[in-house]
Amino acid sequence: KSGSMMGEERIEELKRSMIEFVKQLNEDDIVSVVVFESTSTVAVPAEKIGDKKKVIDIIHAIQAGGGTVIYDGLELGFAEVKKNSGKGFVDRLILLTDGYGSRPPLEVIDMAKTNIKSGIELSAVGVGTGYNQELLSQLASAGGGLMHLAGIGGNIRAAFTQELQSILYPMAQDAILEVRYNDQIVYRQLYGYSQEKVTKGKMTCEIPHLFPGLNKMALIKFDLINPTKEIIKEKVVISLIYTDPET
Repeated sequence: KSGSMMGEERIEELKRSMIEFVKQLNEDDIVSVVVFESTSTVAVPAEKIGDKKKVIDIIHAIQAGGGTVIYDGLELGFAEVKKNSGKGFVDRLILLTDGYGSRPPLEVIDMAKTNIKSGIELSAVGVGTGYNQELLSQLASAGGGLMHLAGIGGNIRAAFTQELQSILYPMAQDAILEVRYNDQIVYRQLYGYSQEKVTKGKMTCEIPHLFPGLNKMALIKFDLINPTKEIIKEKVVISLIYTDPET
C-alpha cells in the first residue's frame, strides 16, 4: 500500500478485487492479509474466514502511503501461511506490488526460496508499469505459482479471479515428475524445482499441485561418463504421475 498505489485508482481497484476474492471463499477457508509500505503489518491474522464482513471492513479501511518494503511484507506473509500449512489446505501466498523494494532482489529471492521449500506456493501480481518484473517472475517461478502483469484497473480483478480458480480447481494433485536415464549419464542438478530425490538411474521430484495457467520451465543438468557412440540411441524417459482431484 505504498504511496504510488494512489495513482490511477490502483489501491481502490485492488481493494475491490480483494473483496470480490473474499466473497467467493468458503467459511472454512483460512485467509490472512498483510499490508506493507515503509513497514509491514498483519491486517488480518490467519484464521477461518467465517463471517466475511470483518475481513471486508478491514480491506475497505486500507489507505495508501509510504515506501515499499517487499522483503518484510513477503516474510510476514510466509509466517502467516505457515501457521496452518500441512493441514490439507492449498498453501498459497499472493504477493502484489507496484514498485521496487529497498532490499537487493537476491536477498528477497533467497528468503522466499527458503520458505517455498516448506511447501508454500507463491504467486506474484505486478501493478502499473514501475514494478520489478524480473524479481516477480523469479519469485513466481520458484514458488510454482502464477505471474500476473496486471497493469492497472480491471486487470487486477482478472488476476485475482485466475488465482482463485487455480486454488479451487487444481488439474492435478500430488504430482511426481520422474526422469529415468542409463548408467552412462550422471545426474547433477535440477533447475526450477527443489527437493528432488536421486537414486541410480532415476530422479524424482514432488509437485504438490498443477493448475490452469501454470507455465513453468525445468532444466536438468547431466554429465556424460565415458559415453560410447551408442548413447545417442539411448532415451531419457520423463513421466508425470499424478492424482486427478475429481476422479
